[in-house]
Amino acid sequence: MAVAAAMMALIWVGVVDASFDIRQHLSSSTPYGDRWRHSPAPGVVGECRLRQISMVVRHGSRYPTRSKLRLYRDVRQRVQQLLGSRSWMPDDPFDDALAGHLTVAGLHEQFELGRRIRERHPDLFASAYHPERCRLRSTQKHRAGQSASAMAYGLN
Repeated sequence: MAVAAAMMALIWVGVVDASFDIRQHLSSSTPYGDRWRHSPAPGVVGECRLRQISMVVRHGSRYPTRSKLRLYRDVRQRVQQLLGSRSWMPDDPFDDALAGHLTVAGLHEQFELGRRIRERHPDLFASAYHPERCRLRSTQKHRAGQSASAMAYGLN
C-alpha cells in the first residue's frame, strides 16, 4: 500500500512539474530556499486589499539536538572500535552548547523570509516593524524564539 502511494505521488509530481526533486522534500531538516515564490491569480490583487497575514513557520536550519549528538557520537565510537582511528574521520564538529540552536544559515533563512514577506506586501508593511502592530509568537524552544527574532529583523 505504501509503495503504491509513493508511486502515485511520484507519478503526480512528474505530471505537475518535471523540475520537482523528491530529495528536497524527504527531511524535517531541509533548509528553506528562495524557490517557493508563488504569484496570486490574475485579477485578484486589483480586487482585494490585504489586511492580515497569518502564518505557521518552521524554525530555520539548526544544529543537531542532544539526542542526535549522542547517536552520532555512539556511531562514531563504534566505527573507531571496528576500524581504529582513521585520518579521514573528522573530529567531533559539534558544540554541546549549540545543540538544537539555529545555525548562522538558519538565522539568515528566517531573516530573508521576513524580508521577502515585507517586499511582497509593501502596503501592509508601510511603516517600520513594531511588535504591537505585528505579533510574532513562538514556542518555548530556543530555536523557535531565534527564528521569530530573525524574521522580525527581516520585516523591519
